[in-house]
Amino acid sequence: MDLSNSQMDDFYRHFRISGMFHCFTGPGAWSVGQGLFGDTSPASDFMDPEKNILMAIVRWVEEGTAPETIEGMKFVNDTNSLGVEFLRKYCKFPLRNTYDGL
Repeated sequence: MDLSNSQMDDFYRHFRISGMFHCFTGPGAWSVGQGLFGDTSPASDFMDPEKNILMAIVRWVEEGTAPETIEGMKFVNDTNSLGVEFLRKYCKFPLRNTYDGL
């Protein structure tokens, strides 16, 4: 494809997930709704399109609202029952996250 990033924005989004190994785990906030790694109970925000990449795509297709960011979670010892260690918000390519020391 010979399209600019702005031309692809209508149909394509790419999010780099810093610190995620292939598909899941790793030192980063890698849980973005893939699989059933988070709390999937009705009381959780698992279906929130801001925190679940699949739900973000569903919202884009059904409501026309494309994702600008996606929030990732890192669980303590990569075990969801131990709770969330930290969160990171990832932006769409070509933008990129930078460490600000906090």
